[in-house]
Amino acid sequence: ILLAYFLFIWTALHSIRLFIQRLSKKGSMSLSFIGMLLAHLGVGVFILGATITSQLGVERDIKMDLNESVNIEGYRFVFRGVEGFSKENYQGNRGIVEVYFEDEKIIILKPEKRQYISGMPMTEAAIDPSLYRDIYVALGESLEGNSWSLRIYYKPLVRCIWLGGILIALGALLAAFDRRYIIRIRP
Repeated sequence: ILLAYFLFIWTALHSIRLFIQRLSKKGSMSLSFIGMLLAHLGVGVFILGATITSQLGVERDIKMDLNESVNIEGYRFVFRGVEGFSKENYQGNRGIVEVYFEDEKIIILKPEKRQYISGMPMTEAAIDPSLYRDIYVALGESLEGNSWSLRIYYKPLVRCIWLGGILIALGALLAAFDRRYIIRIRP
């Protein structure tokens, strides 16, 4: 994790330093130079996001009874039960999970377990995305009584993975549109 922080800080500071140096010496920058800076910054952001998500993320498979709660990374998940429902091409069960942070309800997640007419089962996880973390809840199998198995994921900094990829792609796009690389057709 420390290496990821170091690589992120190093690429960010180095990119900022190059940006300031180029701006003070030339006063302007080519698209390829800006693209290079963005792409390198994107690599640092991606490394940070991927490392933090994989190392500090939590995945728990748990059995929960009606109104039982579990704490994960400061969030409290309360299982309120399961309701059956039917749609045009499938039937299913929908779990009801309340999520609290510091004793304040932030969302009600409703993961689904579907059975399609073709016989194919499908699990639809409920997701609470945010800038700094994602929470996923998947409904497992019905157990004895009112108990169900649930899978709960806490994934910090997932957005950094996406942001890093976007910065890399944007950098490549900017670099590709530098006037040195555009072929001019003469009449």
